[in-house]
Amino acid sequence: MRSAIALMLVLALAAFSCKGGDPAPTPAKYGAHRYSTRPLGRLNSNAVSVAKKTMPGVVHIYSLRENPKPIFLTLIFSGMSFSKAVVTWIKSRFVTTYVTLGTGSGFLINERGYILTNHHVINGADKIMVKFADDPASIEGEKLGDDPLSDVALVKVAGDYRRRTLALGDSDQVDVGEWVAAIGNPYDVGETFTVGVVSALGRDDIGMLELEDFIQTDAAINPGNSGGPLVNENGEVIGINSIMFTDASHIGLAVPINIAKAILPKLVNGERVDRGMIGVNFGDMTPELAMVLGVSEGALVSSVRVGSPAQKAGIRPGDVITGFDGNKVTDYHVLKRLVVSMPAGDMVDVRLFRAGKTIRVKLRLAKFERPQ
Repeated sequence: MRSAIALMLVLALAAFSCKGGDPAPTPAKYGAHRYSTRPLGRLNSNAVSVAKKTMPGVVHIYSLRENPKPIFLTLIFSGMSFSKAVVTWIKSRFVTTYVTLGTGSGFLINERGYILTNHHVINGADKIMVKFADDPASIEGEKLGDDPLSDVALVKVAGDYRRRTLALGDSDQVDVGEWVAAIGNPYDVGETFTVGVVSALGRDDIGMLELEDFIQTDAAINPGNSGGPLVNENGEVIGINSIMFTDASHIGLAVPINIAKAILPKLVNGERVDRGMIGVNFGDMTPELAMVLGVSEGALVSSVRVGSPAQKAGIRPGDVITGFDGNKVTDYHVLKRLVVSMPAGDMVDVRLFRAGKTIRVKLRLAKFERPQ
């Protein structure tokens, strides 16, 4: 009896293992249109390869501020002896001393020594020193240009760096969930490579910059990482690490590299980056207001500045801006980003919704005045 039962089990298992019938549905059949179809590769081998490829092109940046020259009478009244005060004062006329203002990171974008970093890393510096991780010596860098509104700056060092240059990617093609790595010099401990994913895109209500369109990542970003690259699985730079949330765990923000690429010609030539402004303040479009105004989305104008392009074009408080330069405006975040992304002096078309009617006006963008 037992042998018969065993034989039946063997035959049943053999039949179950035979090929045939309808195949099981593959995961690709469900939701494939929502995600990138690029092969991800092996994460570990990719990380090692990307680290070897990119880390030689990342630099440490030290911003220095010049110590003020001492006043002779101040030295005398400090209790210093007359002879020592004289020596100290004379020495200060010939020797300049510096204090470290801050530290950060940057990365080479071509063989001629051009380095991208954050504006806030070098802001206020009288002297910029650049150091490579594999070289104990520091070299002086020259600030070519910067854009405070997008937190981008360009520094140059002398030399040939063709084997260290990092490739710039396309931040418009980045996917949420994509593997990324952040490289920099956190807390001045030395070059560091951290791995994570893109957590979110288009973060634009942080309140740190005028032009905000951040890439959010959970790759560890700490003080000193600012200005370093955020790279994808191919070792291409897709962002410049800029902001970290100190009260949160694994929330860092990077400036999309396409913002930097758009202004690189001006930065290389030392030209000022003048961004646009229309001169309005915005209010929140609540569901109740949308119902009263008869429009479902757009940027609600709460006030118009005297003498601004908006006032000259006839824009009024209570208008809802629904289109700007051919782009759809869903809320004031979108409009703010569109305006600041354009150069001052450009003529643009603006579509408004007012009292149940669509109105189109033209205005010339004014120059955005940088906060002092």
